[in-house]
Amino acid sequence: MNKSDIVKDAEIVKVFSRAIGAQTQGILSHMSRGKWHMSKVLLTYASDSAVHVDILHKEKPLPLNIKLNQPVGLTFKQDYSKFICETTVIGFEQSTNPNCGGRLVLDLPAKLEKMQKRSFYRVRIPEDMTVKTTFWHRGFKDSLVAPSDQAWEGHLLDLSAGGLQIGVSCEKKPNFKLGQLIGVQFRALPQRKLLILEGQVRHVAKTADGSNLCLGVQIVGLETSQEGREKLREIVEIVDEFQKILKKKETSLEKVMS
Repeated sequence: MNKSDIVKDAEIVKVFSRAIGAQTQGILSHMSRGKWHMSKVLLTYASDSAVHVDILHKEKPLPLNIKLNQPVGLTFKQDYSKFICETTVIGFEQSTNPNCGGRLVLDLPAKLEKMQKRSFYRVRIPEDMTVKTTFWHRGFKDSLVAPSDQAWEGHLLDLSAGGLQIGVSCEKKPNFKLGQLIGVQFRALPQRKLLILEGQVRHVAKTADGSNLCLGVQIVGLETSQEGREKLREIVEIVDEFQKILKKKETSLEKVMS
């Protein structure tokens, strides 16, 4: 990200105010008891010192377990961009909306990181490339490598700033279920860093040809720390590189066909 992607000072309140005027929803993420939780929120009010958000009900709501001074991540979309920030819970209020499960008061973040929404669109891995992927239950705990005795291997099918899909053998299906937290490790390109991410399984289904199992994984927790956002920027750059590779291949094919 370059400097133009960072929103600071008075512009922060302006961005929040526009989002509130458009009744924008966002995603609040936080860690509790060693697990990541994500909740849909409605942006309701912003001042020079705080942002107020309403917790939106779910059919089967997860316990928030949010405490005062709890670090949280917040993301929301606006026009063609997605904004990301880390902040802290500084208060609790009763929501004026009966359909909401309470209101959180968040410290006004020092900055907002602005990303193009297209970075969150999935880009498929070129067919002539294999990106080996290692993954394991629960996620990582300050570990630089996957636990060799409790990990599985697959290959990356696609990637975005928000998630990825992993292809594995169908026999592994009993090991995974929706909502499960897993750790994921891969090096997308030889010149790129080894990435270790934590994600939540969002779907488990056979691939279109029925030959493999596809795990759809949502990446979690990157908004809440500087290290996490650096990984997010790395993923955005990787997605851009894959898009360029695919575009180059399409152009070459068009020349051959013409």
